[in-house]
Amino acid sequence: MKKTNEHLEKRIAERTIELSNEVAERKRYGSERDEVITQLQDALTQIKTLTGLLPTCSSCKNIRDAEGNWVQMECYIQEHSHARFTHGICPECAQRLYPDVFDKNFQSGE
Repeated sequence: MKKTNEHLEKRIAERTIELSNEVAERKRYGSERDEVITQLQDALTQIKTLTGLLPTCSSCKNIRDAEGNWVQMECYIQEHSHARFTHGICPECAQRLYPDVFDKNFQSGE
């Protein structure tokens, strides 16, 4: 009986250690999971995407925002996404707006 009791106590001690290790591991996984969830929530907060239809003026290309105001396209897109704009001038507009400069600089290369 004494041997059986000692054996059972030894098994209980072993199992207690196993369960303690398992609880510690689950706590660690839970902490890691919570950290990943927090990181994903932060990332989601930072994500800015444009979706759906954007009411756009067919003449000036301004966009009507949620409040009904007409906003310059570049400003609207920068406020609702991570896009940033830089400007240049295409050859068609350069020729139309600056015909003397365009003729001198661009047609000599043809």
